[in-house]
Amino acid sequence: MDNITQKCIQRNEVPAAAKPRILQISASDITITKLLFPLMHALRFEGYDVECAANDLEKGTVSRIESVGFRFHNIDIRRNLSPANLYRGFMNILELLKRERFDIVHFHTPVAAFIGRLAAGIAGQENILYTAHGFYFHENMPWFKRFIFKFAEKIAGRFATDFMFCQSIEDTDWAAGGNFISPSRVLHIGNGADISHFNPDIELGSKVRKELGIDTQTIVLTFIGRIVKEKGILDLAESFRSLSSIFPNTILLVAGDCETSGDRDTTTLDRLKSLIRVNQMENRVKLLGFRNDPERILAASDIFVLPSYREGLPRSICEAMACGVPVIASRIRGCREEVTDGIDGILFEAGNNKALTEALGILISERGKRVAMGEMARKKALQHFDERKVLDRQLRVFRSLIPPHSDPPEKIDVMKEKSRESLEATPVL
Repeated sequence: MDNITQKCIQRNEVPAAAKPRILQISASDITITKLLFPLMHALRFEGYDVECAANDLEKGTVSRIESVGFRFHNIDIRRNLSPANLYRGFMNILELLKRERFDIVHFHTPVAAFIGRLAAGIAGQENILYTAHGFYFHENMPWFKRFIFKFAEKIAGRFATDFMFCQSIEDTDWAAGGNFISPSRVLHIGNGADISHFNPDIELGSKVRKELGIDTQTIVLTFIGRIVKEKGILDLAESFRSLSSIFPNTILLVAGDCETSGDRDTTTLDRLKSLIRVNQMENRVKLLGFRNDPERILAASDIFVLPSYREGLPRSICEAMACGVPVIASRIRGCREEVTDGIDGILFEAGNNKALTEALGILISERGKRVAMGEMARKKALQHFDERKVLDRQLRVFRSLIPPHSDPPEKIDVMKEKSRESLEATPVL
């Protein structure tokens, strides 16, 4: 009997090799740590052996994944849609699934999910799961592109998907009503935040403002997301520029970065920096880079802005609302499901800079409205955006496919475990 097996028996655990193996696959390692850690922890505590695969893009991310006990498989898969990249990613996943045998393979992000599910089907993989965090097609896309991406989802859904999770109601309806997959094999799971970790914290907000050199009277607008054109960050910068002279007591925080080795869009960050420099806004717009501590940034924020052109059901809005921050967002899939216009935020038509500027002006100038909307946002988050409910919906499906071989040795609060990891990460100020 080997030492690992002996230790597991002594601790009343099943050896890892005897546990059902689950592989989580995404195009980016950042997706693993930012979005999938709560599910991976929950599955492990259920009694599954959990591993992950992604492109190693962000320095230090893989070591963070492995430091908490998850095996990481590096695969060369990118968001870029060139045939060469798609083929390389397809072959990487196919080779991995032929080399390693998993009981369940769970795909995330559009490109990885499409080529990955096809590779899994060819490899003879059973129990192929897919989470549609947001279908790649959307209402603002040209009809021919929308047709192509819908067709791709239909092919992968019909022939290489055993179960599909959808975060937004609209995507759930598309999947079931568009013949992507049998309605009995698709589930709306929603999205959420750790509402005990993301909460209104005046003391923390004051501390973060001091660290960033922002006084208590300044109104802080915040954007959190990838610095790519489809997130609308250039629209936000233009609107902020037009308001900066009218409201000199404002500042814009931009938390995020572009994935320079794997993203479809690696030029927007340069364009954003140029816009800031040309308009002499270096003291008014702070580029914070990628952050492991969004709860700290949100604690210091007065308004959260997401002027995106495409979303699924954005977690960033869930986190902002959990922190009691009112939201200004584009009226697109996902955002309009989370934000009730005029109640807990303001919606505007994507790409309409005039409407975005007007929405910003309203919440900047009307403190009472900001506070009231923030309170309603927190209330909604408590009722609808609790991450634990999202995890429970998924765990029920995993159990129905392959039950864990043992009960977890002790009941552990997954949310606290996730929070501890976030707190241990070194903030980059």
